[in-house]
Amino acid sequence: MSFSIDVRARLTGAAAIVVRGDLDAASVGRLIAAVDEVLRGRPGRLCIDLGLVTFADSVAVGALVHVQRRCTQVGCRLFVERLSPVLDRTLTVAGVLHLFTVTGG
Repeated sequence: MSFSIDVRARLTGAAAIVVRGDLDAASVGRLIAAVDEVLRGRPGRLCIDLGLVTFADSVAVGALVHVQRRCTQVGCRLFVERLSPVLDRTLTVAGVLHLFTVTGG
């Protein structure tokens, strides 16, 4: 499956990113770049929808932990809206799922 990122602003002042496809070494750079761009605007909240992620490797885990830390550094709350079953398993096995506030199903 191809990879895509859709960045959106919300009326509440929060930023939202929807990720689709394989989140791996070939694509995490695009996610980090999108997050960095969003964080330049200093939103109070960033919501990332990961419900359509079809594959995730250890590089993806590291990238998501990096995103969490970056948000904390700039005073932005990170919320994961929807977590695909494959990413849920990957983050659980890696022992880092507890780092994320996951909302939705």
